Amino acid sequence: MAAGIPVIIHLLNLRKLQRVEFSTLRFLKELQKNQIRKIKLKQWILLLLRVLLILFLVTAFSRPALKGVSVAGITSSAKTTAILIIDNSFSMDVIDKDGSLFNKAKSSALALVNTLQEGDEVAVITTADNIPEIQLTKNLTEVKKKIRDLEISAAKGKTGDALLKAVPLIEQSLNYNREIFIFSDFQEGGFPSAGDATDLSSVLGERVHTYLIPVKKEGIYNAGIDDLRVNSEILEPGKTISVTVTAANHSSDKSSDCIISVYINGERAAQKSVTLGPGAALPVDFDIPLTVTGHVTVTAGLEEDDITGDNLRYASFYIPRQLNALLLHDTASDIEFLKPALQAAFGTEKFTLTVRSSSSASGTDLSAYNAIVLVTGAAAVNSEPFKKYLETGKGGILLFPSARVKPDIYRSFLLSLGLPQPGVLAGSPGNTARPFYFDKTELNHPLFTGIFEKGKEKAASPDIYSYLQFFPGGRGKSVITLADGTAALSEHRSGNGRILCFTIPPSLEYSNLPLKGIFVPMLYRSVYYLSGTGQKDSSLMAGEALRFAVPSAKKDQLKLSLPSGDDEYISDDQIQSGLFTFRSTGRTGVYDLLSGSEVLERKSVNHDPAESRTTSAEDEQLKEYFKKSGAANEPVILDYGAAITEEINQARFGTELWKFFLLLALLTAIAEMAVARVSKKELTIDNE
Repeated sequence: MAAGIPVIIHLLNLRKLQRVEFSTLRFLKELQKNQIRKIKLKQWILLLLRVLLILFLVTAFSRPALKGVSVAGITSSAKTTAILIIDNSFSMDVIDKDGSLFNKAKSSALALVNTLQEGDEVAVITTADNIPEIQLTKNLTEVKKKIRDLEISAAKGKTGDALLKAVPLIEQSLNYNREIFIFSDFQEGGFPSAGDATDLSSVLGERVHTYLIPVKKEGIYNAGIDDLRVNSEILEPGKTISVTVTAANHSSDKSSDCIISVYINGERAAQKSVTLGPGAALPVDFDIPLTVTGHVTVTAGLEEDDITGDNLRYASFYIPRQLNALLLHDTASDIEFLKPALQAAFGTEKFTLTVRSSSSASGTDLSAYNAIVLVTGAAAVNSEPFKKYLETGKGGILLFPSARVKPDIYRSFLLSLGLPQPGVLAGSPGNTARPFYFDKTELNHPLFTGIFEKGKEKAASPDIYSYLQFFPGGRGKSVITLADGTAALSEHRSGNGRILCFTIPPSLEYSNLPLKGIFVPMLYRSVYYLSGTGQKDSSLMAGEALRFAVPSAKKDQLKLSLPSGDDEYISDDQIQSGLFTFRSTGRTGVYDLLSGSEVLERKSVNHDPAESRTTSAEDEQLKEYFKKSGAANEPVILDYGAAITEEINQARFGTELWKFFLLLALLTAIAEMAVARVSKKELTIDNE
């Protein structure tokens, strides 16, 4: 359209003049014919030059380019924006005759960077690292160093997420060439399926080209530890703990004599040999003597194979070296049987029992205790200290109603802790004529594990004369129920702690439970169950954020001990609302929060079993994903090798031609001015 403007102007300037014949001038016609032809020819030449001038200018501003063509001196290399997505998940740590797949991927990426020129933009994105902000850079030396410094991560590779991170970088690019390169083993599970494709049609347009560089090894053998569970809920030193290790064969070959080892704090405690069929997963149970206290780490391991990143798995828990319990009461008569029963259950060697009035709870540092036994309901008690204690997860509360219980006061206290409200007082205290009995007991509950002899798994019921009717509903679960369906003992979660709630006061007016043989073992196991032992963190996956609760009294000399053996010191501004968050969890193992040399908390980080798979996505699956994403161009799949840069250079748009067309426009403008000047002179001479 722009080129038609001179034509329109030319046509408008044409005027058909009225012919007037003069006999005296006819003899000049022959002389003028040649001159008129010359003028018309120059007018057409001017028109053509003006059309070409506009065409060349418009074309120059559109920045055209030719593929694989270089015209020395008048063309320039088309600027490129290259996004390099490098898979650094642990499945890339496989080694073949040429080295690890990861190092091969880095070598390919470095070779690609060497093909870029000054002014090109690059960004490097890894699939297993959670880096929130990624920027384009023109510093190719810095990019090469970054690629060389990349390390394998234990986190799951998420190629789809990495591709989404590339979207804003492609959108902000003004360069002609916009290219995405993915270096990966394209493991199934790590690369999204076509059904999970995100619509990227607005980004992956005609000028965006995607190159997939598979880096693989055939015939990979891999077995891994997919799960590690500490089954025991009550962990006591000197007793055995139950551990289940799930080993899986992620390859197509049978695995015989696969040796599973279990370690306690780094020392081998048990070992078994199993056979795993192709693709099979097998849970293996271990009973392991527990001889240590404090923060304990259980590690399950396999012998090395092609993929070593999944051969170990970790779980951690805590057993107090000294069990500190706090016994709180409204009246002294409430603990007549509780106090001696607790002292008899634990002894004095590694157990400390502190007895106080429930009214003193507000002025007591409850966090110093592993468990609280609370007998209340006779007088109003501030519930806030107990709520804060439960929120910390340091321990739990064993709750009894007082023998002098006032239902309204007790009901209000339970409600403030998030527990259901109790009903009326059933029966009559001291009336032994018509006792009530236990109806059902959840013998699988940790409180009763190991208490009864085999074949005699039944809890003998005490005679119950009176109790508070209590229905846990959806806020808890009954452990022992009575004939009317109400709970004699129930368990509830509050904050990060547990509450075991008895509905029978520990007094002979209400039952003869304190005289029964089950009373002392039940108290013992209840305190251990609530004491915070057995806190397990094995479900946290590499790449996920760790969050540690930091006690205000322990903020000095805080540091985080990493699986690598390094320490990361923690400043006050890194603690927000009493929590310290750590996100660089690219290594599996245990992470210890320390105040000086004291371990405050230990958390375990493990790999995602999905990363253990040895099968890769087929080429057609990869192409289908980009098709479903709305990509204008089909991805180019390149074989790993020395010729990879040549293939990319052949596929890449080579040179921009805007300089060439700008030069043509300049030459055309000069020619137009020269022709116009000559024509003007001739017209002037003719007029004279």
